[in-house]
Amino acid sequence: MVEALESTTEWSPSPLASADFITTILNSDSTRLTEYLRPVNWILSSGSGKNSIVLVISSYEANELLPIIRKSNEIRLHIYAPRVTPSMRSSSDLTFYSITDSQTERWLAPSHVRMELNLFAGQLYFDSTEEYESVCALLALSMAHPGARYSEIDGFVPPAYRTGRSSPLETSKILILKTLIGLRRKSMGYHRTHLGQILNGKPLSVSEETLWE
Repeated sequence: MVEALESTTEWSPSPLASADFITTILNSDSTRLTEYLRPVNWILSSGSGKNSIVLVISSYEANELLPIIRKSNEIRLHIYAPRVTPSMRSSSDLTFYSITDSQTERWLAPSHVRMELNLFAGQLYFDSTEEYESVCALLALSMAHPGARYSEIDGFVPPAYRTGRSSPLETSKILILKTLIGLRRKSMGYHRTHLGQILNGKPLSVSEETLWE
């Protein structure tokens, strides 16, 4: 996941974040989450499929690099915003608006990139049942492991007790995600949202799942 979230090899190597995106105040520590987190709005991508590289950048970098990007057939600049209301259009596939001279193929962000990018950016609503199930599986939550004989108080199922899809996580990331989303929301409540529900160990109901239909 984006390096600013946590220094670990458990997340996917992409998406990443630039040094300028991470550095928000003088002498800031890029390994810690603070109230000065930048919003995720500008993203660079290159490659395709599993070889895709995705980099979150600052607005300053997007403006400075724009002339180079317009001339390139290998780099794409995307506009992104996390979906924070049920009625908001999702931009997680990074096709809402992109700048590139290459028109030969429409690029779609790989599913693992979308999922981790959305978590880092603070997206509160899932776009599909598949995404909901994938996030539960990635975070090794009890909803993804029916019949598990043990789960921690936050719903995390340790590797030895998992019965469903695999997860690279050896320890729970629920607390750090709650901290991250709390900072993104500036203390505004989010517990009734899709993400808020699962971070509090509650599976989505049928009525809640209809929000993406």
